[in-house]
Amino acid sequence: MNKIFLISIIGLLISGCSVMRTDYNVYNDIHKELNEKQLDERITPLKLYYDIDFLVEMIEDVHVNPYLNIERQDFYEAISCLKESIKEPITRKEFYQKITPLINLLKDSHTNVWFPNEIQGHYEQEGGLYLPFEITSDLDSRLFVRKNYSDYNLETNEEIFSINDVDAGTLINTLVRYEYGSVRNSNIRRMEGRFKYHLWKVLNIESPFKIQLADTTLFLEGLSKNELKQKKQISSMKKHASIHYELLSDKIGYLSISSFGLSPKDFQSKMNKSFGQIKLDNPTSLIIDVRNNGGGSEENGFELLSYIAKEPYHMYSKFLRKKSQQYDKRFKQRFSWWIRPIINIKGATKMNDEMKTYFSSYVTKKYGEVDTLDNSTLIPMTPRQDSLKYNGNIYVLQNEYSYSATVGFLGAVKDYKIGRIIGTESGESPNGFGESYLFELPNSRLICRSSTTFMIRPNGNTEMTHGIIPDVKVDKIEFDTEEKYLEHIKNLVEQ
Repeated sequence: MNKIFLISIIGLLISGCSVMRTDYNVYNDIHKELNEKQLDERITPLKLYYDIDFLVEMIEDVHVNPYLNIERQDFYEAISCLKESIKEPITRKEFYQKITPLINLLKDSHTNVWFPNEIQGHYEQEGGLYLPFEITSDLDSRLFVRKNYSDYNLETNEEIFSINDVDAGTLINTLVRYEYGSVRNSNIRRMEGRFKYHLWKVLNIESPFKIQLADTTLFLEGLSKNELKQKKQISSMKKHASIHYELLSDKIGYLSISSFGLSPKDFQSKMNKSFGQIKLDNPTSLIIDVRNNGGGSEENGFELLSYIAKEPYHMYSKFLRKKSQQYDKRFKQRFSWWIRPIINIKGATKMNDEMKTYFSSYVTKKYGEVDTLDNSTLIPMTPRQDSLKYNGNIYVLQNEYSYSATVGFLGAVKDYKIGRIIGTESGESPNGFGESYLFELPNSRLICRSSTTFMIRPNGNTEMTHGIIPDVKVDKIEFDTEEKYLEHIKNLVEQ
């Protein structure tokens, strides 16, 4: 093929021309929807053993370091126990219930098994109902009503001793095994958010529900997913946009960012608008609220830091990536079918400085080797030099629902001392896995993913057993309303 033509095509590709698929969706690429017969189909043990071996082999091929949090021998012993527990044909739902705790032993928030969408959708279409409560726990063995969507008049924080005769401690300790992070307390908080769905997915507990309280036993019908959604909207005092700015007082600005999931272009546009208003208001202190921000694009975290950082910064001190044939194949799938035969990572590095930085050493590795970039290679980001750069005091709000790319942002705030962090421990460690590779198991057709990269926080500390610890601990649960919580935060900032 003409070299000039090839270079031109790659140049167009890297510059974002239409050869890149705008409808790119890996899930749809690898998964064909299950038909009605397959929803309750029973799969033989031999086929499921094959799926288990396939899953483990795939993880070992693409994962940057699967045995960081568990010994390989211990993991293989758990595999043997899993196989021994499957003696007869079981459904896909039952297989999910068995295999998920195995994969979650890796304690990697980007490596897991997903519950089949079609099975849950069928359950809901057939009139399946869910527990009409939002719950919380004491992180040990007690359950409490946080929000009540039933017709019963219950006190907030009323204790639940059992549901359908399963005691609260068993519920917590069983369901938390279906969460996949490295920080147990944060896994419990995640479980709380999915509790009503986990009851059916994991324990097959369905409506009607028998709820044992301190002085009485309730028997109540559940609610459909749509009914829960409607009641949740009605009970919400205030809905926030994904990015929202306002003045809390003449001297305190408040910027809420509930997601980093916007495209980098849209995120930058919203940041320019927000910080343009911040420039006009000229507050002496700025509160940045990333509570409940589940992450998104780490590039957006970089962008936000550029408005508030005091010196050049990195989001991490080391970036590790596993080289595999699967990773290379998935790179090609980001582009239209007709360009795939002539595009690869090595060619892309010749046309783009950023690709060269992040992949030039990768292409020299053999399959199975880990490529490591550090601060001698990674290009530091620099703070903005224009009028939108904010130079006042920075306070950042976080909680146990701050995950993924949000924790990368928080790690830089913490390690570079950009501002004071207020709230509760973040949902993940600032050292974390990422860039998941999605694949389907051949027989059960469950969708799985495995991390291919690992990032170490800016200060180089590799500890992973807890999230980012706030400088000032303030738990929202101590306040009746969001308004009272923010008033408390404002008073802290004014002190």
